[in-house]
Amino acid sequence: MISNNKIATTNIVLAILLVLGITYYYFYNQSPIQIERLGNLGFWLAFPLSIINIVLGLKLLKNKTTGKR
Repeated sequence: MISNNKIATTNIVLAILLVLGITYYYFYNQSPIQIERLGNLGFWLAFPLSIINIVLGLKLLKNKTTGKR
């Protein structure tokens, strides 16, 4: 059974990566150090986590609607 803690954990990680992405684009031209690798890393971590989040959410929804526990 998939617990809500797994989805909450992926949501927290995605929120952190979103904040990293926003600060990356905000400070991109202002910072003397170009942090392109951080932005690419954030994308490649957030993309699979968002897919996992969607799959876990669909499984929980399916289990809830069919009545299985």
